[in-house]
Order: sequence, then C-alpha cells, then structure tokens
Amino acid sequence: MPTLNLQVSSGADDGDTGEGAFSNSDSDCWVGRTWSDWDSFFRFTGVSGLSGATINSADFIVRNFWEGPDHVRDFRIYADDSAAPTAPTDAASHSGKTRTTAYTDVTGPATPFWAEGVSYTFSVTSVIQELADSYDPSAIQILFDNDASANYGNVRWWAYDGDSASAAKLDIDYTAGGGGTAVPVFAHHYRRMKAA
Repeated sequence: MPTLNLQVSSGADDGDTGEGAFSNSDSDCWVGRTWSDWDSFFRFTGVSGLSGATINSADFIVRNFWEGPDHVRDFRIYADDSAAPTAPTDAASHSGKTRTTAYTDVTGPATPFWAEGVSYTFSVTSVIQELADSYDPSAIQILFDNDASANYGNVRWWAYDGDSASAAKLDIDYTAGGGGTAVPVFAHHYRRMKAA
C-alpha cells in the first residue's frame, strides 16, 4: 500500500496564536490556555494521490518541547477543510480557517506532565479520510486546538524554527482510489460489430 511520510518543511508552515498574538517563527507551538486559548497549526506540502483514497491509517506526530501542563487538558485535532490550504499569517486568518467535521479528541496525561523531549502520536485517520473524500489535496494543514478547557497551562510542541528535525510529521498509509469501471475488451468488439 502506498504511503506519504510528510514533515513540516518551513518556518512559516507552523505556529500558534493566543491572547491576540500570532507567531510562525518561534521555537515552539503552544496549545492550551493562559489568559485565553492557544491554538497551533502545522502545514504539510507535497501531498498527492489521496483523491478518493481509502485512508488505512494517518498518524500526526509531534515532539514535546517542554513538560506541561500540570492539569488534565482536552484538545481537538482538525484539518483545514481545503484542497490547498495556505498557512495563516495572522491571528484572524488562523481563526478564520474552516475546520473539518471530523476531529480527534486528545486528553492530556493526568500524572501530571507531558514528558519533555518525547514524541507523541495521534491518530487522525478520520480527519484525513474526510479530505480524501472531498478533494485531491496538494497540502494538508493540521489545526491543533484547545478544546475550551478552562484549566490553565500549555503543552508546547517543537516548531520547525526551533529544530527542523523535530518538526511535526504526518504519516499516511492509504489504498488508492479506483479509476471507474473498466469495459471488457470483448464488449468493445461487440458494439463495433453491431454498428457495422
């Protein structure tokens, strides 16, 4: 089965927004809550072959920059509902992104921290399947949102500008979509003979 092994490949393709601020050039991407929600984005380019595909598995992988938060946290992972999403350039363009209907719920660890330097894998199979059902995507943008939790604290993921090798990854295993129903060769000959 074909696979796509993608990684954020530009500093402008990951970042975060919160408290009215926006950044796509920091060392890390925040998700959680301080005085307001913090949300992150991660854009993957070089996507092809997913139109009409069956997504067998899709894993979104991020590496923790800093341990935290010290509360149980709830998050949701969506994708930008677009065939060729562009990276946000400010807080307004980030919040204005249309999220997929499908999402992955994430609950942070209760005892008590995400481990610093550890990579975490989240299944986003249903999210990517929605894109494959709707588009022939040339890029995929993951939107990692705080899920309206009132608890304070953030989890922080490595960004491309902090360490390109630790930037977020997206691994997709899929079965290519069909190209329609083939007409047997003898049927073509039959039609030609009948028309003669």
